[in-house]
Amino acid sequence: MAFMEQRGFVHLGYLPPSSGWVLPLLSRLRASPSSALRQRVSRWGESKLSELGLAVSSKIQIVGLSAWRVEAAIDRIALEIQEREGEVVPLINSDAAIQIWQEGILFEALLDIEAFLFEMRSRRRPGIVEAPLTPVQCCRRA
Repeated sequence: MAFMEQRGFVHLGYLPPSSGWVLPLLSRLRASPSSALRQRVSRWGESKLSELGLAVSSKIQIVGLSAWRVEAAIDRIALEIQEREGEVVPLINSDAAIQIWQEGILFEALLDIEAFLFEMRSRRRPGIVEAPLTPVQCCRRA
């Protein structure tokens, strides 16, 4: 790995699959009969709004992936419990617990649940877009 010996960095480009809504929106704005909207969209790349499109697309992708991971973790736990039903049934309504054989799976599930909850609770971060205009406000100003 000769490239590992070099000192520097490389940017990793990622475009979330959910980002497909941004380009059609920009195309519609560029084709708008309103000269004010066309002028504003021409400055899209220079404004903080360009970051917003990627931020929203990334958020949609991360929340979806987090939800998928939680579901997959629960499915793995449920499968083991189903396979061990004979051990589980006598423990229902008792003070006993069953030890899951798959090492670390419960902590992985907790981690995935925490990540999902964090993403669902997180809000816009200061500095990205302080007061975005709604489509109605954009049209009123145009």
